[in-house]
Amino acid sequence: MPIAKLTAANGNAKKLEKSKSLKPLNRTLEKCLTALRQANKGYIENLQYEVEDFIRQTAASYHGKTTMVFFSGGKDSTVVSHLMMNAMGRSDVLHIFADTTLWFVDMDMRGRI
Repeated sequence: MPIAKLTAANGNAKKLEKSKSLKPLNRTLEKCLTALRQANKGYIENLQYEVEDFIRQTAASYHGKTTMVFFSGGKDSTVVSHLMMNAMGRSDVLHIFADTTLWFVDMDMRGRI
């Protein structure tokens, strides 16, 4: 498999045939993931701060009305739930379960309980 190298700022890639100067990195998946996490940590923390600040400002604009999270149990609503609880500084945020009707046969517990 040829190694590709990006050239200049135009983003065009050139295939380097029989290149001895570029070799594949001998990294484990865990080392790659750790490096990616470390490289993006500041960006993700800043993004999280911005989102939580937006939630606080939005909640304050409703002057004490009940704030809630619509929760399906999926990964997206789980992240929103986490951000909401962090922003509000408490874990007793009202969650409204939203049945998305997306059920897998092996996970369908309706009627069995």
